Amino acid sequence: MATTEAALVDCIGVLEDVIRSRQDAASRHDPTPSDFFGIIVTLLGTGATEEKTGLMLQILAAVIPKTSSTLVRTYFKPVFQALGKIIQSTEENTLIEVCLTCLGLLLKEQDASDGFWNGLSALQATNTLLTFIDSEPRLRKAAFKALLAIAESHTKQRALAFRSYLGEFMQGVFQEATRTNYRRAHCAVVFLESALPLLPDTQFKKVVGQALRLQDCGIPRLTAAVYRMVDSFLQSPGLRLSAAGARSVTKQLAAHYPSTLDVETHCHYVSSLATSLVSLQEAAAPGHGDGAAVVDVELLQRSLALLQRSLASEFSQVHVAVAAAFKRVAFALLGEAQRQALQTWLASLPVEVTDIAQVTGSSVPAVASVARELVGFCVQGLQLSTAPAWLQVLDGLRAMFQLLRGQQWAGGLVSPLVSALGDVYAAVEAQQLPEGLATSREQLTRALSETLGAALQAAGLKRFLALLPIVDTSGGGDALVTRDWVVGVLHDHLSHCALRLSEFVTVLLPLAQVFHQLRQRTATQLAAAEAHHATARNAESYAAANNLRKRQRLFRDKVVQVWALFPEVCAAPLLDVATSVPKIVPILQTALQDADYPELGFAVVVGVHRWVAPDRGHLAAHRGVFEAVAPTLLPLLLGVLEHTNMGDARFQETLDCVTSYLQLAPPGVLAAITKRLLQTVLSHTTAQTLAAGDSGDAEAQRAQQVAAVWMAVLMAAVAQAPPAIVVVMYKTVKPLLQLTTEAHGLQKRAYQLLHVLLEQRADVVHAQADALEHLLQLLVAALPAAHASSRNVRMRCIARLLAQLEDVELITQACATLGPEVLAALKDANRKTRLQAVEIVQVLTLKLPWETLFGGFAAPLTTPTAPPLAKAAAVTALCVLLMEYASKRFALDEDAADAADDEAAAALAAQLAMYQASCQGVVAEVLRLLHGGVFAAMVAAEPTAAHQAKALLSLFKLVCTYATREVLTLDEVAAVLHFVARSLGAVKHKFTARVRALYRKVMRKHLRPAGDADGSGDGNADEAEAALRRAVPAEDAALFDYLLRLQRKRTRRLQQQKTVYRREKFARHARATDAAYDRLMNSDSEDDAEDEDEDDELDGDTRPFAGASLRGSVRGGGRGAELRSAVARSILGSVRLGGDDAGGDADGDAADEAGGADAEDFRLQKKKRFVATRSVATKSRFGGTRGARSVAGGGGAFDHDDVDEDADGARGRGADDRFELIVGDDGRLVVQLHAQFATAAEKHAAAAAQSHWRQQKKDAKEAAQRRKFNLRDPGAEYRAKNAGGDVWKKGALQPHAYIPLDPRLLSKKHKAAAVEHFGQVVSHHGGRRKLKLPPRK
Repeated sequence: MATTEAALVDCIGVLEDVIRSRQDAASRHDPTPSDFFGIIVTLLGTGATEEKTGLMLQILAAVIPKTSSTLVRTYFKPVFQALGKIIQSTEENTLIEVCLTCLGLLLKEQDASDGFWNGLSALQATNTLLTFIDSEPRLRKAAFKALLAIAESHTKQRALAFRSYLGEFMQGVFQEATRTNYRRAHCAVVFLESALPLLPDTQFKKVVGQALRLQDCGIPRLTAAVYRMVDSFLQSPGLRLSAAGARSVTKQLAAHYPSTLDVETHCHYVSSLATSLVSLQEAAAPGHGDGAAVVDVELLQRSLALLQRSLASEFSQVHVAVAAAFKRVAFALLGEAQRQALQTWLASLPVEVTDIAQVTGSSVPAVASVARELVGFCVQGLQLSTAPAWLQVLDGLRAMFQLLRGQQWAGGLVSPLVSALGDVYAAVEAQQLPEGLATSREQLTRALSETLGAALQAAGLKRFLALLPIVDTSGGGDALVTRDWVVGVLHDHLSHCALRLSEFVTVLLPLAQVFHQLRQRTATQLAAAEAHHATARNAESYAAANNLRKRQRLFRDKVVQVWALFPEVCAAPLLDVATSVPKIVPILQTALQDADYPELGFAVVVGVHRWVAPDRGHLAAHRGVFEAVAPTLLPLLLGVLEHTNMGDARFQETLDCVTSYLQLAPPGVLAAITKRLLQTVLSHTTAQTLAAGDSGDAEAQRAQQVAAVWMAVLMAAVAQAPPAIVVVMYKTVKPLLQLTTEAHGLQKRAYQLLHVLLEQRADVVHAQADALEHLLQLLVAALPAAHASSRNVRMRCIARLLAQLEDVELITQACATLGPEVLAALKDANRKTRLQAVEIVQVLTLKLPWETLFGGFAAPLTTPTAPPLAKAAAVTALCVLLMEYASKRFALDEDAADAADDEAAAALAAQLAMYQASCQGVVAEVLRLLHGGVFAAMVAAEPTAAHQAKALLSLFKLVCTYATREVLTLDEVAAVLHFVARSLGAVKHKFTARVRALYRKVMRKHLRPAGDADGSGDGNADEAEAALRRAVPAEDAALFDYLLRLQRKRTRRLQQQKTVYRREKFARHARATDAAYDRLMNSDSEDDAEDEDEDDELDGDTRPFAGASLRGSVRGGGRGAELRSAVARSILGSVRLGGDDAGGDADGDAADEAGGADAEDFRLQKKKRFVATRSVATKSRFGGTRGARSVAGGGGAFDHDDVDEDADGARGRGADDRFELIVGDDGRLVVQLHAQFATAAEKHAAAAAQSHWRQQKKDAKEAAQRRKFNLRDPGAEYRAKNAGGDVWKKGALQPHAYIPLDPRLLSKKHKAAAVEHFGQVVSHHGGRRKLKLPPRK
């Protein structure tokens, strides 16, 4: 590649020199493509440069498209003659390929008129290209590409001469093809795959006809190529085929069925035939106002017969091709437009016509006939042997069924197909599959089910079951054929059909009755068989009776299966809700009261619940209908609920259904039902019943379960019940809260009902005299008798009661009793119970002072007889108490910051102080208990108890987190750490993460110097570390040192990152200052006056000094020249803010008087004063505290940290100014560290920042140089990504073929850079450019 590139560059240079030598001195210019074209034509005509012919042809191919068309047309003949001579005189394929490319480009630029293309030269040039259509691949591809480019250009210009000649030539090639000489015809067919759409309409029919006759040659490869050509032609994106043309192609394909058994030939034939039918539909559709395609039914019938004929092939690939073809035809011919056409036709039919199968004659639209033919093809052609073929066909069938969905009249049309699909499904279910289908049984079953579901939507439920009956008793006697899989299909797809509720009664219920009658008949036979067996006592009689038992159970299950379809019917979009719901309710009532089939109850419940489901839409449209049937349905639903076990999964569904209809029931019905339920609850919860239940009486236990069920219903009726009924509920549930029996479910349900009353009807409960106080006392008194299973609900009731009470004394009394209960709940295994205990603590923190709460929760800790688990729970309660006070303090702190007025802020501040005092009070009491040895005694009782160690570590971590330094002194820290190290030593290793967290909290609080508690002191950090180290026990000294090293490492890393960031930001400020000084020194008096006026407008504007704005301004990008000017004016304005104008004038006068070296020194001093003045001005704008500082050499200092407020934040602003900006002796600005911050770490960070900045500056400079002359390496587009060397890419020229003639490369301005860029392949020695050739071996 390097040699070719070098030669090409050399040739370009030589041509440039020749072109420039012929230019006049007054009109010299860079060589243009036309100049290159002219000089190359001249040189090719003279033949003086034969050794560089290939290079010049490459350049010619590149410049022809950019050359003037007039010039190209003028020199067509000499260029063609020169190219022809080269083609005739050489045998090098590369050179011939370039010549063909140039010839194609030359012909493309010629006039498209018949006058030129009928001339001798044009015909000779065209024949030259056509000569190579059957040559070797490289030359054939070049000829194809040139001919296609010419044909596309003439198609756009609507010129016929060249395209007609091309079509006639191809016909001649096809006519001369024989079995022994077919290569040229095969190459022509391959070419026409892309070129056939470019031929005139009068040519393509003849060409297709001649091509289809090529199968007479008996070459399968050639025949397959012809069908592939037709298929590609019909699928061309830009093809606009007329209806007559599409019909002609389809007829020709139908007349030329392949005579060979070749797989590829048949696959391409089937595909081309389907494409022709689709093209015919697309071409016919726009010509009709109804939008439906007018397809020749006879032609379609003939084409489908040919597809059916192809199914006789033994190859599975052909079956897949036929199935794919059917799918394409079905999707194209049966679309939405055809559906609308059918609807229009149906509207014109007489009323008595319900099936289009009954209509014959010319009045039937074409789309109905098309559907009939497709159905007939599927019925006769379902003989596929592979699963992919089946899947393709089933997709097409679904498209057809979707066209006919929801149309009851379509049942007769699809009836044969549904029956055939049913037979296939039965074969799949019975695993009677061919060998090619057995491996895809599940996939086929799923596809068949979806297809049958679409057929169900098209045919309707009644006709679908008539075609595929679930049971067939036509054989008489005991002959019974059942299709159980049909029930599964109905279950999956009934909800997607548009149904009538009456169809369940007229279509499905008769099936249930048939099965019921068969069951009764079998029961009679079974009785006779059992009687016979009782006398015979032999194996035959026993087997006969056993078979009858199985048959009886089978029929019973069939009845249940049919009724299980009722919920699916109710889930469908029902069309007759208003008329059918009142009629079907008596039928449902009978089913619910049938003792032989208790399973029907749940199916009915689910169905009627779906009637009123919010997502169905029936309730909103027919609310009155459901309100009318609610009084009838409610007693039936309550009966089902009564006999449903609460542990059953169906209980909640039934309860939800009852709740929905209770909301629809009239007030009188609701009140009557509620009263009846309350009476039942009272009668089932008498003392005698409860006592009998405790003694094991099954009837009494059943009564308790019924009472629990009715209380669940009462909870659903609380929201709509009248106040009087709510009072009765409250009085009914109160005695049940003190049950001492084993009726745990009843007690839990009573607490749930109480919680619903307090949540939804609190106003009615509060209206009772002393209701809340009495209820709280009742709950507290019931604690000893309450069972653990109801603890969760009981805790919820207590939390809500405490939140509604205001009597502090009553709450305090209740808290004394509730304390152990809350502590036990904090250690409960149920997460909900633990959360409810935390909620009670939250409520109590709002109601009682912290002293009372602490005393109640910490009581087990000071009680020697308290169990260890109670003590651990007390520690957990103290943790919750601390967290609650701290969280409320933080929340109030945020609210105080957003207070609207002073009064609100003062109130919030008072609450904040109260919670802060409560938090610190709890901390102090915990520390007092620690010093009193309470926790040590607790640990000593169970030294290896992990749960109490975990609780204690959590408590002390919270103490160290929320305590202030005044409360948590170093002595207290030492006590905490020594307790953790020594008392918890046996189990401390299990909680290393908590121990480390505890130490980190202590270090974060106490490693800050003592005088720096608020962030503003001058304490000594080393002294604070030494003091804390004395508090650390010897056992944890290594842990303390390890954590200290981690903290120091993290601090250093953050400081280094901060130092580098500040150094880079301050370096940008230095560059901005230097640029501002240069602008100031180079401005004239007019600019100064304008700047003074603009400074008055920008006075006080500090935004240009913000990090992003300053960065964009200094680098000259991102914000534009307008922003850069604003930055410059702001810099000059800051100078005037820092000093006065008189000083500036004095400097100017002194500069005028100075000269020579004195003037240089004066300018240096003036720059130093400018920097110092600007630093002071910037300090005054940004609130700096230190201002400028004098350094050695008279430099001005600028504290960078005050420039960007967002970088350091309000807490660190002005307190850590580490950098200064000075002016060196050479007049350059220098950024360095202040002397007092020049530690080793700071110097290292500053050096790293300086190196980073220099590297960035170097990279930016190199990037600018690259942007100045950006040229890719020659041949870079052919470089391999994953290997060495070059690769050829499809659609591109061959590698090493040319160097792109980039205008930048050819321009005079960049000539030197181009020559230098290609210097690795070109030598400049000897006064002329020479190629660097590799040494010969």
